[in-house]
Amino acid sequence: RKTLYSHFASKEDILDAVSQRVMFTGAIRAFRPEARAGETTLARLEDTFKQLGLPLATYRGQNIDVFVQLIQNMTMHLSTYSGLYGEFHKAAYDYFESCRQSDDTRHDFNVGFVADLAVNAAVGIILSWVSDQSYPAEQRMTELKQHIASLILVA
Repeated sequence: RKTLYSHFASKEDILDAVSQRVMFTGAIRAFRPEARAGETTLARLEDTFKQLGLPLATYRGQNIDVFVQLIQNMTMHLSTYSGLYGEFHKAAYDYFESCRQSDDTRHDFNVGFVADLAVNAAVGIILSWVSDQSYPAEQRMTELKQHIASLILVA
C-alpha cells in the first residue's frame, strides 16, 4: 500500500491512470506509423482497426462493468486528457501520412481530415458503447474502417 501511494495520491488517481491506459495508450499504439516490408495500407487498416476495437471485444460479461467504470471516470475528467488526445491525433496523422507511401494508397487525400475523422469517430463510438452496451460499436468500427479505406485507397 505504501509503495502504491508513493506513485498515486488517491484511488481516483489510480483510476485515472488506468482509464488513460485503456482508452488512449492502446489507441495511440494502434496507429503505428511504420509499415512492415511489403505491407499494404489495406492490411495496415485491418490491423489498426482490430487493435482499436480490442477493448470492445475484450470487455464483455463480468469485465464490462470495470471497463464502463473506467471510461465513465475518464469522460468526467476529459479536459485533463487533452495531451493524450493530442498525442492520439498526432499518431493518427503520422500514420495516415505514412500510408501515402504505399502503392495501394491515393497520394492526394487530406491527411488532417482523415486523422480527425478516425480519432473523433473512434472515441465517439467507444463512448457511445460505454453509455449503452447494446450500441453496435464493433459494426460501427468496421464501417469507419471501410469509410476511411474508401477515402484513401486507390479504387
